[in-house]
This record gives sequence, structure tokens and C-alpha cells, in this order.
Amino acid sequence: MSALVDDESWSENISVLIVSCVAVGAKYTAKAAFRLQQSIEDKKCTYLDASRELRNIRDRLRDELQDAKLFGIHSDAAKYYDYAAPELIQNAFPRSCYDLEEASKCIAFDRSTAAVLHLMRGLEQPLETMAKSIGVNPKENWNSILNDIENAVRGKDREGNRTKYWEGRKEEHSFFAEACTH
Repeated sequence: MSALVDDESWSENISVLIVSCVAVGAKYTAKAAFRLQQSIEDKKCTYLDASRELRNIRDRLRDELQDAKLFGIHSDAAKYYDYAAPELIQNAFPRSCYDLEEASKCIAFDRSTAAVLHLMRGLEQPLETMAKSIGVNPKENWNSILNDIENAVRGKDREGNRTKYWEGRKEEHSFFAEACTH
């Protein structure tokens, strides 16, 4: 009769294997590893049993990884993946944070078109806030909002006719003019 596996390091190493399998979506391999771990902990596993079960786990993992897609990020781009919006932005524009963080992930994976989409969505709340701060009603599209802000800053109505100059806000004039341009 073969000796029983009684070394605690086996169970610890199998725990790491189970967690790793779950992380990459190899759920059947994780189940097989869990069964082996239970067998060892229940003192029912010989070294011969463990050897057979480890070959089974290896084969399952190979099969499951053939269907998996694993991606790597170059170390220069990895810094973008874990981006979190600064607290100032989180407090001022909470609706924007998700899209700013998603844009950062897209940049890390070199998905520029998707990054632009998320950046545009991330700018919606600041644009609405800017419009409301000068009395412009946020519209359904950016072009309308930006045109209305620009007209308000330049002292024009919606048709572009000169109206009363933006009184009391001259110090903010250049900020809003530049913001609309950019």
C-alpha cells in the first residue's frame, strides 16, 4: 500500500492552484483540484492517487486554457489600467468617474477609439455643469450646448445677434471661451 500524502504544503499549494484556476476561468480544473485537496485533508490520498489526480488536473487545465484568451499589458501601459479619478474629480463629477476609469483601461490596451468614446462620455457632466453655471440649458447634443455657451460668452442670442454683454463675468470670459474651443 502506498503512503498517504500528509504534507501541509500540498494543501496550501493546491489552494493557490484553485484560486488561480478560478481567476482564469478554468472552473473544471478548479473542481478537480478541490477534490484532490479534500482527499488529502481527509487523509484518503496516497502519493499514487495524487500523481494520477495531478495528471488529470494538468490535462483539464490544458483543455480549458485552449479556449481562454489571456492578455498582457506592457509595463509602460500598466499604469493606465489601475487609474482612479482624483478625489477632486470624484467629488465634482461623480458620474464621470466610471467612464474616465474605463477610458484609462482602453488606453492601457491600446484601444483608442473606445478610449475616445469613454472620454467623451466622461466630459458630459462637466459640460452640463459649465452650461448651467452661465444660465445655458443643457441640450441633447454637444454641438448645441457648446454653441449656446459660446453665444452667451460672446453676448449673442441663439441666432447669433448681438445682445447685452455678459456683465459681471468678464474675468471668466476667457475660461469659457477657451473651454468651448477645446
